[in-house]
Amino acid sequence: MYILKPVRCFVKCLNELNFSLTQKKALEVILWLATKKPNIGYHALLKTLFFAEEYHLNHYGRPIVGDVYLAMAYGPVASTTYDILKQEALAIELLDDDLPFDNVDKKITPLRKPDLRQLSPSDIEALEYAVKD
Repeated sequence: MYILKPVRCFVKCLNELNFSLTQKKALEVILWLATKKPNIGYHALLKTLFFAEEYHLNHYGRPIVGDVYLAMAYGPVASTTYDILKQEALAIELLDDDLPFDNVDKKITPLRKPDLRQLSPSDIEALEYAVKD
């Protein structure tokens, strides 16, 4: 099995492939992870998402969310997903909805269950894999 390593290569390859980002799907992934790991922080959520994206891209040829990853001090960060977590105005406006999670001290608490219709079985498989690690 081919695994994209090192991380720098994975981020570069993922960003160059130009997958389209689905903000609603990113929101459902946030809710799914926050449901599986109560009071998950930004860093842990974004790191888990990165490993799920890597797993999914290696096994199924596409990412889960299709976000653009930026190199940050503590590792790669999914740009738009991070903006949603920080409750950036533009990210929220693009969702056309109130955010269905509380954000207190950079800890995420879901206010509803994730809409699993937005996530494929392979998306959930990759997220489960990343949560275990």
